[in-house]
Amino acid sequence: MVIKISDLDKKVAEVLGLEVNFKVSGTDGYHTIFLKRSGKFNFTGEFTPSTNWQQAGELLEEYDLTLQCRTAFSESSGQHKWFAYAAGKYGDGAAPTPQEAICKAVIALKEKEYG
Repeated sequence: MVIKISDLDKKVAEVLGLEVNFKVSGTDGYHTIFLKRSGKFNFTGEFTPSTNWQQAGELLEEYDLTLQCRTAFSESSGQHKWFAYAAGKYGDGAAPTPQEAICKAVIALKEKEYG
């Protein structure tokens, strides 16, 4: 199965300094990102932390993030939003899925670290 990699996955790989290869399938823009080396993480194969619980879970543990689900009362639909953050640090992510929230929090933490 070929997955169109999100900009979020690309940004996570970038801020973590992961070595990756991109493979493009056809002319439709679909591509897969494969890890060449993942450093301290146990990531292998496709890198999709925005949808892959195993990869998102490793990030959650590594950066000691707290994950919460809240109802967004400001929206008339009452949709749930996921928030990930690290106590006493700048990382903060809000997204429709827990995996995306984790990715956003890691990006925020790493960007503040290198800021």
